[in-house]
Amino acid sequence: MDAKRRRAEVRTIAAVVAVLALAGCFHSKEALLPDRDAVVPFSDGALYEFRPSDQIDEDRALLRFVRDGAGYEVRWIGHEDDAAMHLMLAEVAQTPERDYIAQVEMRSEDGAEYQYWFIWPRGEDRYLIQTQAVGTDADGRLTYDDCAGLLWGCEFTSGDDLLEHYLDVVYPIFSAGRLPSTYTDMIPVEAHE
Repeated sequence: MDAKRRRAEVRTIAAVVAVLALAGCFHSKEALLPDRDAVVPFSDGALYEFRPSDQIDEDRALLRFVRDGAGYEVRWIGHEDDAAMHLMLAEVAQTPERDYIAQVEMRSEDGAEYQYWFIWPRGEDRYLIQTQAVGTDADGRLTYDDCAGLLWGCEFTSGDDLLEHYLDVVYPIFSAGRLPSTYTDMIPVEAHE
């Protein structure tokens, strides 16, 4: 891989991580979700605005989802020279909602690492992305899970552990109708001809 491509991949990863306010909260060194569990709920070429809850307008990003194997290649609009990232979604069968765990392959010079996003439906083709389990209790006080309190977040070693964490920690925040303290809105954008 040439130096220009490596720099482009690093820029893409840094930009998307900044937009999604990822602190590496949920991650693994190996892929934990097998391709056989993949679902593709977004249409090929779908365009979404990613709008962080705690950032200013300039931190918004437009991302295009292009079908690629069992998932999507996600391209940052306006930064076409930067490398795309690969995203695979698995629907959470244990819940009545159409919620997903996204496995995001982040490539670097050292190889690949995987980040995990929890994606919750918020109406007509709109979603909330949760990358840290920080929420509020019934009295409005912030609550944190063990991952949010760690500098590098939680590293998972199995898909079962990842799913258990979602069901025990993150899902209760969503299903109680509470918003996490920080999240990213994923809003569909009409295609411009």
